[in-house]
Amino acid sequence: MLRFWRYSDISNRLLFFLSFIYNGNILSYKFYIKVGTKMERWILLSNCQTYGLANSMQLLNNGIEIMPVDVGLFRQNVVHYNESFSSYDRVILTHEVETTEGADFSGAKYISRIPALSFAGYHPDIVYVTSKKSFIRGPIGDYHSMIALVAYKHGLNINQTRNLYNRQFYEACGYMDRWEVESHRLISDFRNFDLDIWPYIRQWAKHGPFMYSTNHPKIQCLFDMARVYLEKEGYAAVDSGARPEDKLAFDNIFAVYPEISENLGVEGTYLFKKNDSYKLMTLEEFLEQSFMCFDQYEADELTPYPHPYVMETYERLVAQFKKV
Repeated sequence: MLRFWRYSDISNRLLFFLSFIYNGNILSYKFYIKVGTKMERWILLSNCQTYGLANSMQLLNNGIEIMPVDVGLFRQNVVHYNESFSSYDRVILTHEVETTEGADFSGAKYISRIPALSFAGYHPDIVYVTSKKSFIRGPIGDYHSMIALVAYKHGLNINQTRNLYNRQFYEACGYMDRWEVESHRLISDFRNFDLDIWPYIRQWAKHGPFMYSTNHPKIQCLFDMARVYLEKEGYAAVDSGARPEDKLAFDNIFAVYPEISENLGVEGTYLFKKNDSYKLMTLEEFLEQSFMCFDQYEADELTPYPHPYVMETYERLVAQFKKV
């Protein structure tokens, strides 16, 4: 059985080249085999991207066995996982996991840190809404429309709010410029971990929106992220053409507004998808259910989750509403 191992520390490793002719082209594959060493066991702890990323790593390298654990599961069983880290050759984690209350990675043999992929270029209107520091759920889970939130807090009705979803208002709120800003931020975030994601962003963008929401990337993004990580760490990454199941496609999907998508040269829609459902929701239905959700709270208690970009955009929206 072939196993793929790290390029570094070449002793006791054999490099095989397999070449064959297909349609007149010579194709070559290289396999790194470590002799007399057992398979490495890793544990990957991240957010909702955990399973797609772990499955991608597994597809790219047969010499590793990966245990995926999302942050929600980790928080429910912190003590159990703390005690298990010593049994893994590598612990891969994000900042969100590392800062979990009670987390203790002192027993880990090797710790490796990765970023979480987030990108608001296609969905600049998404916001998490809190009330008394607790997240509130709307028609498609935790994702809310910032325009709907600010409109509700300013006393607009559903019809008045619907009329705000237009190019002119998006431009005034800075929505039309987010793709460029977000792409630079994403590249910078990954470079902080010595990961170069820029060549892949260009490829992703050629095939339409590569995000389902601000923190739910399509599977190709996670596959390429896994590839970049493995290569950076010195492990072989062999692309067979297979891809893992795109689990996030079954989750909530936020609309890419047509005016924004047109500006980016991709298709857009005012249709939303709810988790575990194949029935789409129109913008009018989304707004109606959003307002019903907001009605359960005092308007003054509804606040956006204080992410720096979100607060900057929120203030721009409030300023526009004062003009309206």
